[in-house]
Formats: sequence, C-alpha cells, structure tokens
Amino acid sequence: RGTDEGDKLKSIGTLAAGTGLWTSDNYSASNETCFSALPGGWRIYNGIYYSLNRGATFWSASDYDNRRAWSRSLTHRLPLVLRSYGFKERGFSVRCVMD
Repeated sequence: RGTDEGDKLKSIGTLAAGTGLWTSDNYSASNETCFSALPGGWRIYNGIYYSLNRGATFWSASDYDNRRAWSRSLTHRLPLVLRSYGFKERGFSVRCVMD
C-alpha cells in the first residue's frame, strides 16, 4: 500500500487542463506502471454514482465475508492506494488481465 503507489497507477491529466478525466487535484499522478486507472467512481445499490472524476474503486478477488469483498481505491487527493471492503451489490470497477 505504501505512500505513492496510487499515483503510479492513475492516468495522467486533468479536466481543468483538458488533458484527462481526473479533477484538477490529480497533478501528482504519473501512471508509471501503465495501469492507466480512470476515475469511474462507484455505484451504490440504487444506481446512484459517487466520486466520478475524483476516484476509482476496484474489486479484489478476495472476499471479506459472505456479503462483502475487499477493494482498492484511488483518489484524486491522495497518492496512495486505500484498502477497504464493500457490499457485493455495489458497482466497483474491475481490471481484466490477459494471460
């Protein structure tokens, strides 16, 4: 989780500069890993989206319990990766990796 791994995963550019999709606070992003995380936010059970252009939350492959699973989040204001868990009916992003 460290201190700057989130910035290494986030796509670069901001809405304000017309160069990306993140809010203007995302200037420290480097996309050093070429993961190119986009700020898709997340959706709750009733279909409402939160944090569009400000954050990205991804499901992990690990369950927390029967109703929740671990997730990782990136935010425009922090350079790190946040670890949490969410109810499985929420809409978080997934990352597909080709073997």
